[in-house]
Amino acid sequence: MTISDENTYCGECPIFKHEDADGYGFCNLSHREQRCDDICSFLTFDFDMTREQTVKVLHLAQKWRRGSKQKMLPPRLFGLAIDNAIRELRKINNSSK
Repeated sequence: MTISDENTYCGECPIFKHEDADGYGFCNLSHREQRCDDICSFLTFDFDMTREQTVKVLHLAQKWRRGSKQKMLPPRLFGLAIDNAIRELRKINNSSK
């Protein structure tokens, strides 16, 4: 499986941990049990990313960008976190006017 523009599978994501022989593992972002061949639940809009999850994704992406020895996050997940962060910053900016 490779990261594509169409689908991002849990097994491709470095946040997916503790995969067993049957393909079940744990998403450290959603705190849910997933299968490695499940499509990322954030990208299928099963539920929204919280502020804490947004910060975690941005933090992991920044660590990777600065040379950490981890895999790159799926670009669509990183893009979703950026979109959420911009939305939150706009709310703060609009409320301070």
